[in-house]
Amino acid sequence: MIGAGLQKGSTWETNRQYGSVRHRQVSAALCPCLEAEGSSGGHPEEGMTRKQYLKEWEKLNPIVATMKAKNGRCDHELGDAFYFRNPYDKPEGLCYALWHVLQFYAWRVELDFPSWEPDDEKIYRIHCPCETGTIWEMKSATMREYKEYLASKKKEDGDAVP
Repeated sequence: MIGAGLQKGSTWETNRQYGSVRHRQVSAALCPCLEAEGSSGGHPEEGMTRKQYLKEWEKLNPIVATMKAKNGRCDHELGDAFYFRNPYDKPEGLCYALWHVLQFYAWRVELDFPSWEPDDEKIYRIHCPCETGTIWEMKSATMREYKEYLASKKKEDGDAVP
């Protein structure tokens, strides 16, 4: 028996084990104890150099949060989407109240940790902190989607698109 009536082998136990393994894989790749570029050092156990570390960082998938419902007053509009290049990124224009809540789930999305949603475990549906606020779906995005998003933002801003 584990916790409040959960048995070994339950979904909770499986998710906990899966998340732990994936977390160790990403942590090993992104360890902050690496030395500067050009040094002979790296992670003491893995021997990873700064260049290898940065290469692993680039493998992270972008994340997208899209508004799916608007229950009250909000500066964001239905269908608004915000892309994060990595879990530490704060997309321009995203309010700090929503950013605070989305930060709790960014690494879960990045690590592909199953959500509580019965219809799609790859999506997290999150309510903004305001009681009359909004519902957002947060999920992993492809690099292509992220680049298309950046190109559309440049067009909106009047910049030349490469």
